Amino acid sequence: MEVLDTALDGLDKKNRLTSKILEHNRRNGFGPPPKFPGPTIIVVLEKRARRDTGSTLSTATVVGDKDKPGESPGLHILLHSPTLDIPQRVEIPLRLVLKGLPSFESLYMVYLHVLKMSDGQNLVYYGITKRGWMKRFMEHVARSVRDDSPLLFHRSLREGILERLRQRGMEQSLPAGVASPSAHGEMIGNYHVLCGAGMTEEQALETEEYLVDKYSFGKADGLNMIPGGKAGIQHLHKLKIIQAGQRPVLDDDRDAMLEMYVRANPRKGIANLRIAEHWKNPDYAVRVICGAEARFDREEILQIRASAAAGATAADIQKELDANDPRRIRRVIDGKTYSRVR
Repeated sequence: MEVLDTALDGLDKKNRLTSKILEHNRRNGFGPPPKFPGPTIIVVLEKRARRDTGSTLSTATVVGDKDKPGESPGLHILLHSPTLDIPQRVEIPLRLVLKGLPSFESLYMVYLHVLKMSDGQNLVYYGITKRGWMKRFMEHVARSVRDDSPLLFHRSLREGILERLRQRGMEQSLPAGVASPSAHGEMIGNYHVLCGAGMTEEQALETEEYLVDKYSFGKADGLNMIPGGKAGIQHLHKLKIIQAGQRPVLDDDRDAMLEMYVRANPRKGIANLRIAEHWKNPDYAVRVICGAEARFDREEILQIRASAAAGATAADIQKELDANDPRRIRRVIDGKTYSRVR
């Protein structure tokens, strides 16, 4: 897009930031993102439809976020839903739209969808996909409204959209028979974040598990009905939704399985209240998180933390435990995995 290219060219002339990111992409691929001192650079691309001609007007500006200094530069795309008359925002790491990266084919993405509701809640949902993550959002919309999905994210999305249509006097747009009120009022905006891309299956599962545990599952504003990552797969086993050997990684596969389970067992509850209540029990959480094959057990996790606190490196601890991958140990030390295990 010409306006975005112009903004990136201007940024490069000012401080060579674009060239530095391109070089980082060529050297590091999907490795750690580039970070620069000072306010975090955000390229803001705004796209609005012109009512007089129906064409789209695009503008691009560069801003510095002083509240989050030293982070990797980002691209924020500002959109507007003409049907609902609400703002939308898409957030993408800037390096992912520039050249120099390997192919995304067969790799995974972790994404976040946030529904801004009129009662002040920001409802969050995390997922894993190998396809377009915004395409996944449109699939979520279709399943929530057209298919009347009972899943918590789909219910909240459906109720928020329908309440918004009611508030705008567009009852004629409502599907026949829809009358359920929204628990959080109307949806007044939404935004979508690409948390990571170019991930291996293992990286994607670990990232989703950490994010869902910290921000969504069992939280008042969380819409994930089961834990994320491997803990979620283990949970599906405990609910007898999947059999031994099954490993549904993608969220669309897990959603389909959950939906069939909820429709077949309506008295067990649509929302995640019962599961979440168990999840609040630390012993239950440890059993789920550590119960899967090839995972650290509780004693090993405590040993890793104690050794790190005493000054041991990840490589030292790997030798102590006879583990096969020091990166797994590093993620435990950094609190990125097994954070619920105490």
